[in-house]
Amino acid sequence: MAQITTRLVAVATTASSPSPPTRNLRAASPRSSSTTTKTTTSPREYCGLSSNPSRLRPLRRRRRVAATPFALFGVGAASKTAPPSSSEIVPGQGAGSPKWPEIYDAIASDALRVRTIEASDLRSFLASREGARATLVDVRQAIEHDEWRLAGSINVPYAIPDPFWPRRVVGYAISIKGGLKGAFYTLIPALDAFQLPSLTPFNSTPISSLRTERPKVRNPRFVEDVDDAVCGGDANRRGDKKACVVLIDTKGGDLTRGPIREGSGTLDASDASCLRAAYELRQAGYADVRHVRGGLPGAIEDGELRWESETWGDFLRWLDTWNPDQRRLLMYSRLLPDPTNLPGVVGQLAVFTTIGLAYYDVGGIGTWAAANVPAACSFLPVCS
Repeated sequence: MAQITTRLVAVATTASSPSPPTRNLRAASPRSSSTTTKTTTSPREYCGLSSNPSRLRPLRRRRRVAATPFALFGVGAASKTAPPSSSEIVPGQGAGSPKWPEIYDAIASDALRVRTIEASDLRSFLASREGARATLVDVRQAIEHDEWRLAGSINVPYAIPDPFWPRRVVGYAISIKGGLKGAFYTLIPALDAFQLPSLTPFNSTPISSLRTERPKVRNPRFVEDVDDAVCGGDANRRGDKKACVVLIDTKGGDLTRGPIREGSGTLDASDASCLRAAYELRQAGYADVRHVRGGLPGAIEDGELRWESETWGDFLRWLDTWNPDQRRLLMYSRLLPDPTNLPGVVGQLAVFTTIGLAYYDVGGIGTWAAANVPAACSFLPVCS
């Protein structure tokens, strides 16, 4: 009896003892402790719904952080990597860029594939539901886009005027628009398809067979400028790499024919600035990048897309009613006058005038040149 009485007293004492402190609630929870000690934690307290929220605030804060879609499916935390910028990708042009055949192989492969839109189909594509969400980007330099452009296109230049001013001066001296060195010979292979005899130099050599120089200075912020064009000022759309981007320039490029892999100094009809620009956009994460085969001439002449021009619109439309070939020549060969051409025109006019005066020895200029200018006697009649 004494032993039974002692046990009953011990049980009563245990039952009347105070509950554990609140700070031990989480340590006594089944998920954080292996002890078998029972606690008086209510279901509401365990779920963080106690009448005194401050007691369980740290526990609730941890649960909010952990309750992510990734955690719910048990795949861990998300690791979002920012897409590369213009300075982090392999450039399509200029220093550090691969040769064109390597770029061609990359954008023709599944890894960085660039899709083709025929110039004659561009109008129907833009009118479709898919094309209505696309961004038509004109990659020509800004001075060309300001002269004339496709209605609705956005200008993001892939090449910019050379920031090295001595080269700009050379460009101005030889009458290059904007002083953009390397862009002096701008001839359009697509013009041959229009069968324009007036555009065939010397009535024998097609204009597309002449050597074409590409602009040498790549826009260092091309990818970021395209990001701005795609989002259209909507911060929520910035960085939307799923958006369709259609690139167009004067030449257009061609991915249906292989590149020229041997030799140099020959125009490669498959090469174009828009394709080099597409090469960079695909690296930057854009999933749907397309180019227009046939370029701007094909989109206007074959696709019947509307062009616009504030500066030359009236003149070009008048010229189109009189001689459409001349209008095409001025537009597609970049022969429209521009103030940046003036220094070169004046300088070249002065040089040729001086040579003419010396040749005919007007005012004794030829005699003076023969005595003071090396090799002048090789072409001046006054020396004979």
